[in-house]
Amino acid sequence: MRQNTLVNGLSAITAGTTATARLTPGRRYHGLTLFTTSGSTPAACVASTIIGEIRLIVGTKTIRKITAAQILAIAALNKITVPTGELPIFFSEPWRASVMGEEATSWDLTQIPGTPFIIQIDMLTGTTNPGVVIVEHWDKLTNVDQNKKPFLEIVYQSSLFKNVATGDQDITEIDIDHFIQRILFTAGSGITKALVVRDGETVHELTKTQNDDMLNDHGLVGSAFDYALVFDYTQQVTDALSIAKSLDVRVTSGGTQTLTALIERRKQDFNS
Repeated sequence: MRQNTLVNGLSAITAGTTATARLTPGRRYHGLTLFTTSGSTPAACVASTIIGEIRLIVGTKTIRKITAAQILAIAALNKITVPTGELPIFFSEPWRASVMGEEATSWDLTQIPGTPFIIQIDMLTGTTNPGVVIVEHWDKLTNVDQNKKPFLEIVYQSSLFKNVATGDQDITEIDIDHFIQRILFTAGSGITKALVVRDGETVHELTKTQNDDMLNDHGLVGSAFDYALVFDYTQQVTDALSIAKSLDVRVTSGGTQTLTALIERRKQDFNS
């Protein structure tokens, strides 16, 4: 049974500081939910209020480095309605096509007992009496395959930033050592088209409109990002992009701008 309990000991919940909490090690975590307030009123983490960046660290490795705005956009991409004052962080992904697929990406810390699990939350300035409460969703089970062998399928999240001009721009700086589930772009001047060439083979070539329409056909909301490259749009965990030698992502930029590419990589440990 999944348990939903409060995280105690969250420090420094003050505008302009970094709040930190240590979560209980040795559990299988399915996610965290942050409830945010301004004064006593629920307040959304939008328009640069309440929370900026969140970092999730296991041992000494930062597994996720993501903004509150990106977390809300991921929920919108997957048609999850988020109430005001709530910020859901998913490890097990409820949009997956099966229960097995959902739980496959849980953070199974039972396999590394005693390893610290820390959350760091950058509290933004300009918020009156900000408040954060964290609820952890967990159980005591272990991820095992059909042969009863423990496994991990951890979704890492981090952003790549690139200054681009108008027109076609190649992004070749993406790490190709692990499966890539999604590359989610935020761009102030927009992206009108994307081309993805993996190991010399074209695997994606759609305009922004075509891509949004395709994602909509599969129950996703592409407009949540300026361009959402969703390689696992079937919601099967096994449909992530695997790369042997090379990856070129070419986007057509709507103007001179800084692109933010939130990259979701799936790895088989907490140490990569």
